[in-house]
Parts: sequence; C-alpha cells; structure tokens
Amino acid sequence: FQKRIKRNSPAVDDKINLAWNAVALSAFAEAYSATHNIKYLKEAEALQQFICRSMGGNEGRLRHLLQNDHLVYLEDYAHTIAALLQLQTINADHSLIGQAASLAEKALLIFRRAEGHLLNVRPANLNGTPDHWAFTKDEDLPSANAIMAMNLQKLAVYVGRTDWHEWAQSMLLEMGKAFEKEPLLLTSWALLWLSEVKGLTEFAVAGPEAGVKARAINNRFWGQYAMMYATEKTDEYPLLVHRFQQEETLIYVCKNFACRQPVRAVDDIYSCL
Repeated sequence: FQKRIKRNSPAVDDKINLAWNAVALSAFAEAYSATHNIKYLKEAEALQQFICRSMGGNEGRLRHLLQNDHLVYLEDYAHTIAALLQLQTINADHSLIGQAASLAEKALLIFRRAEGHLLNVRPANLNGTPDHWAFTKDEDLPSANAIMAMNLQKLAVYVGRTDWHEWAQSMLLEMGKAFEKEPLLLTSWALLWLSEVKGLTEFAVAGPEAGVKARAINNRFWGQYAMMYATEKTDEYPLLVHRFQQEETLIYVCKNFACRQPVRAVDDIYSCL
C-alpha cells in the first residue's frame, strides 16, 4: 500500500458537461411526474437554476463545459431547451418557455447550414466545421437534431410560432428513407414522426385546482404532448387564452389549437383522444 500511494494517480474526468446535466434535469422532472416525490422536483429546479446561472458563455451563448468557455455544441442547446420545456409542465413556471424560445432562436442562428433545415453539430460559422456535418442518429445521447425538431414542434404550440413547426416538419422530411435503413438508430425521429402523423396532443389546464389535475395528467402516459397549466388568469400564451374560470378547473384537449369540449376529470381525457 505504501508503494502504491507513491505512484501517479489515474486521471480524473471532472468535467461538468451541459448536455448531460440537461438530460439529468429531464430525468428528475420525469421522476417527479411518476412518483410525486418532492425531492425530485427540488433537484430538477436546483439543476435548472445552476444551468441558467453557471453555463452561460460569451455573447449570451451557452457553454459546453463549466470549467472553461469551451466550444458549444447543438446537443447543449437541444437538451437544455427540452429540459426547460419539461420542467414547466410540472411547476408552471411559464418564464421557462420564454427562456427556451430565446435559446431556440439562437440555436437556429448559430447552427444553421447553408442549405436545408437540419442543423450543424457545431456553430456553422466556425472555421473547420463542414457544412454537411449534421449528426442525425441516436448515439450516447438522443440525436440533437431530432430533439431540436421536437423542441420546435412544442414551442410552436407554446408561443404560436407556426414557422417553427414548419421547420421541424422540414427536418423530418430531410431524413427521407433513413428510417427504412437504420430504424434502431433513429428512434427519436420516430417519436417525432408519430406525433406528426397523429398530431401533437396539447393539454391546457386552467382553474383553482389546475396544479392537482396537471400532476395527475403528467403521471400518465400520453405519448408526446405539450401542456401548460395556470391557477390564475393569463392570456400571455396561446394555449391558455380565455381558458381560466374562477369557479372550476377545466381540462382542454387540443390538436393544432383546435380543442374538444373541456372536461373536468382526468379520466375523461381518453374520450377526447
């Protein structure tokens, strides 16, 4: 033992990576939705505050690593946006939607390619980045392009940007027949494809008991969906415009902003799908 402690210690990888922390944030949010254990919600909110406080780089960009202002990647933006959108479905912090939309604007600007709608893995204006370098397969993380397309699809609902939905559709179309060749490496794209074919389910929950019913909705499996809830009147976001009633809590089930007759119980949602 005395001889061993004199040897050089193995190198330790102590990097704090943004994309992986964003995925962890999403995992804590999902864990809270499944268990309603408040410790998972607290972990998710603490991690979100850490990311927003510490992982910003120059010119308002995100940074890939905490330790230095390292080159940022598309996966950092894609998974951070996805995590913010997921967190707001469980804590109703609608400001997270604004943060996600701002990050999406910047991502489309700095990762955009000269042609097409798929995005570069690194900033498009960086020297040495081939314009065709757009990763589309699921690898150690789900495909950043696929996650970004899902983000655009949901943000189109949250902030009324139909052009972002069109962008997401174009990304999906550019994948062409790749599904037939390597389906197991494109499962994230398949989720997007399903929500396009079936229509992304939209939930708007408004009223004094909106939080309780939203937790019950998040606790069940609906496939891909977008949801907002509010316990007081707000017309800032399209999903919640003219929804709130002081006397009761209603659940609106919509697709493409076309809503069915509102229901009062979560079990009644199934009749609207």
